[in-house]
Amino acid sequence: MSDNIEPKESCGCSEAEGIDTELNKKLLRAFLKNNDSVEAALHEDLGHIPDFTTFSWKHMKTVHEVADNLVNEHGDDVDKIIDKLSALKNVYPNSAYADYLSRISFYKHPETKNLVCPPIHEVLPESCFSLEQLRESDVECDSLERKAQKESIPSATILASPQSLNIESKLDWWREDIQLSEHHANWHAYYPFTKKLDTEKVRRGELFAYMHEQMLARYDFERFAVGLPPVKPYGPGVFWDKSLPEGYNINLHRFSARPGHMSIPDRILFLGQPYVMKDMELHKERLLDAIARMKFLDPSGERVPVTMDGLGCTVESDGNSVNPGYYGNLHNMGHVVIAMMNDPDGRYVIHKGPMYQQYTAARDPVFFRWHKFIDSLFEECRLQMKPRDPIDLNIQLAYTSLKVKNVSIMTDPVSDLNIEKDCLYTKMTKQTFTVYWANGTTPADEHDDKPYEKRYINYPTLEHCPFDYQFTIELKRVIYDSSASIPSEKPEEFDIITYKLMFRVFMAPETGVTDLNQRRRHFIELDSFVQEVKWDLPNLGGTQKFEITRKSKDSTVAMQPIPDIKNINDGNLGNSKSFCGCGWPLNLLIPRGTPTGMKADLFVLVTDWEKDAYDKDAEFTGGAAYCGKSGKPYPDKKPMGYPFDRNFKFHKTKSKRGKDLSTLQDVVGAIPNSAVIPVTIKFLGQEVEK
Repeated sequence: MSDNIEPKESCGCSEAEGIDTELNKKLLRAFLKNNDSVEAALHEDLGHIPDFTTFSWKHMKTVHEVADNLVNEHGDDVDKIIDKLSALKNVYPNSAYADYLSRISFYKHPETKNLVCPPIHEVLPESCFSLEQLRESDVECDSLERKAQKESIPSATILASPQSLNIESKLDWWREDIQLSEHHANWHAYYPFTKKLDTEKVRRGELFAYMHEQMLARYDFERFAVGLPPVKPYGPGVFWDKSLPEGYNINLHRFSARPGHMSIPDRILFLGQPYVMKDMELHKERLLDAIARMKFLDPSGERVPVTMDGLGCTVESDGNSVNPGYYGNLHNMGHVVIAMMNDPDGRYVIHKGPMYQQYTAARDPVFFRWHKFIDSLFEECRLQMKPRDPIDLNIQLAYTSLKVKNVSIMTDPVSDLNIEKDCLYTKMTKQTFTVYWANGTTPADEHDDKPYEKRYINYPTLEHCPFDYQFTIELKRVIYDSSASIPSEKPEEFDIITYKLMFRVFMAPETGVTDLNQRRRHFIELDSFVQEVKWDLPNLGGTQKFEITRKSKDSTVAMQPIPDIKNINDGNLGNSKSFCGCGWPLNLLIPRGTPTGMKADLFVLVTDWEKDAYDKDAEFTGGAAYCGKSGKPYPDKKPMGYPFDRNFKFHKTKSKRGKDLSTLQDVVGAIPNSAVIPVTIKFLGQEVEK
């Protein structure tokens, strides 16, 4: 199986170029309840689904059809589309359906596709903050009054709930991070699963697998830091017949709590249709059979190859599922079944649990247990792939060899802190979130004419001290290899050669396990970026070193800042090129670590972008690692997570096969274009407000 995947395009995020800031201001009316003189009946043909979930095929089919009809009917009148969505918002100000419909409608329309939708926490605050936090939060006032009242603003729990018997509460602060919820919701919004994907949106299945794999790796990293074991899978055939020890109280309006030690019901009644748990077991077994054969069974009875992309689409049962009638709807129904554990047939009219919605699911500890089960299917597929040979990781540049000579990390200066080399620092801070809460006093009044209230909530957030990566690489002249890629610029005099190099940066915790094939799933991607270097051959006798500095805030893994409502109104969209909210939260880029210092390995692999890229001249910026580029192929041809996307195999010589790789250091020893350094992550505790 080749490492390089044939060019296919991804959905990606909107970009800042050419944004109509005045139209973007108008768009906000669809997200904020207001007292505009819009005819209330305008919303009637848009419908409404009170118990809307993006995990339902029926709901998603309906909402996308409504969006398509809205855009097709009023394609030449964007103001009319905004009016209709604004009317819907005014009637249902806290509706997940209304919010989702607005986002996808604007994304589908060519005039609004690249505009900026406001962050979810600002316009659906009841899905992010408790009613207690909203009611007691600071209402908008002038700066002097607000400064005087700042100490009285209530904050969420910093590290753990008072439920001392609930060990999972040690990571409530992480799972309940606002940007983490936004990331998960926005990723799924921009990669909807219902419609068969066109050429713009292929590789979505692979991205679905990789994005959730990285969420799991990062969650385990945090678990190691607080003394918890790696998360265990939970799904059909894997503890599914046992009670679920983890309970969880999300403490959000319109969501229910789940006591510990509840059991999965034999059947649920969802949208009037029975769903039997034995069906999920059957679908899992059929998927495992396909993986073992590396062949799917399509609807015509033919066997078709299993790929990671095809498996991701089939497990989630999106529009590109190979055979949804045979392989089922495993991932999405798992969310629904778990969300309905405490009222499986609806007889008690209890709200669903947090697993029912994409913007609340990751708060629940069981989300990670469920996705560990889902990832076990992808891991079975990875284990079927040809093990990775470290010789294949060596790059061949025309005329030169490349060696990574040194890697280091330098944290930006911090007052009263003695900065150590190769040490990362984190701390808990209180970030002030602005929310626009419709009918803020009593939820029962949400259909009245009261406009929203602008409020401020202090909320715990992990932050890391900004830092720089510093890389030293060496290029050395070698005899030309005709199989190597030709540089993008090669003057006739052969004085200067320009290379484009891809730096792939990963980190994994030290856990006492040294076998690389056991550690492989613990590596988190920190950054992937393209660096251009110019090699001045005649003046340097055939050898040249390059010093490269990379700022942590520029990570292509991380979510770029999303302009909030104030900035959208002011026309201040900044310099960001990615506004979809997709990408890992920058504040969680570095795991929390421990007060005494958590040990980890930082690994970098430098590869040839001339060979790796679909388009070597395209930018690899913004949240490209998680979201691709709008209307363009996913930038990197390598498998997502490369080189940790499969097991390793080691060759001592070309003629003699060796044993499995044992350590990361063995890999680095065999690959001059890689390096590994030990790093320390120190948690500085809670920041003290002065």
